[in-house]
Parts: sequence; structure tokens; C-alpha cells
Amino acid sequence: MSNGLVPLIRPLQECRREGELFMGSTTVGAGKLSDVGGDDGLRAIEVKENGRGQTILGSVSGGKDGKVDSVELLELFQSQMNAASFPTSVVERSALLRALWMKMFLNCLINPGCTINGTMNEELLNECLSVQRVVSPQLTIDQDEVKFLFDEVEKTGKNRNSMLQDLEAGRKTEIDFLTGYIRRVGEEHGVDVRRSRELEVRVKDLERVKNTVGT
Repeated sequence: MSNGLVPLIRPLQECRREGELFMGSTTVGAGKLSDVGGDDGLRAIEVKENGRGQTILGSVSGGKDGKVDSVELLELFQSQMNAASFPTSVVERSALLRALWMKMFLNCLINPGCTINGTMNEELLNECLSVQRVVSPQLTIDQDEVKFLFDEVEKTGKNRNSMLQDLEAGRKTEIDFLTGYIRRVGEEHGVDVRRSRELEVRVKDLERVKNTVGT
């Protein structure tokens, strides 16, 4: 599970040799407290949960009916997650694709804006929706339906989003897989994505400044 999974669906489907492609989405907020390398070459990462959300699992490579052949494997992983107090559910392909796009909208609206201390507006959401309709026309998602995502913002209000954490740590952010993806696909299909383009440029400018200061 990772932010920006929507752009990875097709490449992953093309490179896999056989079997199903499982993906997941979560809105649980978390922040990394430490990252320490051990003598055995493994890294121990300590994280703090900053807000409860929803986690789902499913297959994006099932048949047209959306049914999953390897239900047992998914349910095993689900039971392990639930046993670890990480509430998880298994959904069909259409529901998973919808959730992945919803998370994409959430990340494109929140992460870049918070990273540059800017504000979000409905025009940016409309750009994301326009690109979604080009890439996944079989899904009908309207603006009102997406607004429930902002409930997740309240649940994770104390969370420092992953893009901001990456920027502060001097790591490359996920902007290419979020707002950058919306911008690239939008431009390919003649969608007006000027606001997404501006956010992408500003975040990359911050990356360059951070890397310059850190060297």
C-alpha cells in the first residue's frame, strides 16, 4: 500500500508474469519517529499513529465480474491485520478502484497544499475528477461524493502528511505520482490542469531548495 497507486496499476499489471495483483488503500495517519539501521543490515522504523482511518484490500486483476480468485490469501492477510488492531476489510475490484481514486483525490488535495502551506479549492478537485473520468470512465464519481474525504482530514488532523515528512527529511517526495500524474494525463487529454501544474512546480522548487541547503 502506498500513496499514488493509481499510476502504478497499469505498469504493475504489465510486468507481472502470472497470478493476481493485490493492492490496498488506507487513510490511517502516521508519522515516522525514528529510522535506525542495525548491525544485521535491517532498518528499524518507529512510527506513531496520528489518526484512525479505513484500510481495504482487493485485487485489481480479477475478471470482468470483479471477483477475486485468491480470496483465501486476502482473507488471511485481513485476519492478520485485524489481529494487530489494524481494522481491514476485503472488497471487490470495483470498490477497490473507487477507493484508490478517492485516496488519490485526497492526497492531491491535501499533500501538496499542506507542503507549501497553501490552500485547497474545488477547482483543484475538478481537475482530479476530469483526469479520473479519462483514465477510469467506468467509475461515476461526483464532487459531492468526494467531499466525505474531508472527514478523514478531521480524523487525522494532527498528522504531518507523508509528503511534508519527506520534504523535511530531505527525501524525494511523491509529487510525481500524485499531482504530477494528474498534470501529465490531463495534458495528454487536453484537460485544463493549470492548478495542478502550479502545485507540482512549487513542491519541486521546495525539494530543490531543501536539497541545496542540505548539501
